Amino acid sequence: MDSRPVCFFKSTHNCSGAYGYNKELPDPYQIKSWFVNPFNPPKLVHWLICPSHQLKNMINALHSSRSGGTKNFLLNGSEFGWQAIIDLYMRECGRIQNRTVRMVPKLREVHVIRDSWIKLNVAPAKLMQQEQVLGELFDYLDQEPHPDDYHSVKNTLRYLEACSKILESGFLSHERVDSTNCKIVTSILEGFNFFSSWHQELLPKDDKDAFNSRNFLAWQS
Repeated sequence: MDSRPVCFFKSTHNCSGAYGYNKELPDPYQIKSWFVNPFNPPKLVHWLICPSHQLKNMINALHSSRSGGTKNFLLNGSEFGWQAIIDLYMRECGRIQNRTVRMVPKLREVHVIRDSWIKLNVAPAKLMQQEQVLGELFDYLDQEPHPDDYHSVKNTLRYLEACSKILESGFLSHERVDSTNCKIVTSILEGFNFFSSWHQELLPKDDKDAFNSRNFLAWQS
């Protein structure tokens, strides 16, 4: 076994510190997902995100947009966030009281409150971007007349749908990747395009450095 130390690199645009938006590149969200193996050049070392950690990061970020949280998500001029999940849980409680079929039977109060242990758990995060939650929110929006919080809930649904495309139908899918235009890669790109378009909307037109990170995800996410 090779006894030489293993090096771990932080992938940035050849800069120290946190990864951020790079205005100098044609595609500001482009990253180099490889580096030359320092012990065996010119062979490359490729890296990939851990899907489970990414999933927890995305759902925890949405939870941070609750009332009193650290985030204040804005999309298309409308605030959105965790309140839609709280309201979903209350509708589920109403279904229990009315003895009607629950739409998200696995959803529990602890999944909504999300203490430190739940935030570390993959299963509650995975639930939030699966078909049952997405379907319940879609049915809620499909009411006539539209509910008062229609735009807020719609933005939350779009956020969770993008998470689902990147993770549930993407990195966490068991389908085979055999080309750059296969179903999984297409799904991941569609989900990522939501976040890049959302970020572009939030960028000030006159000063790109004045971006308010409170309205968006942490860059490590």
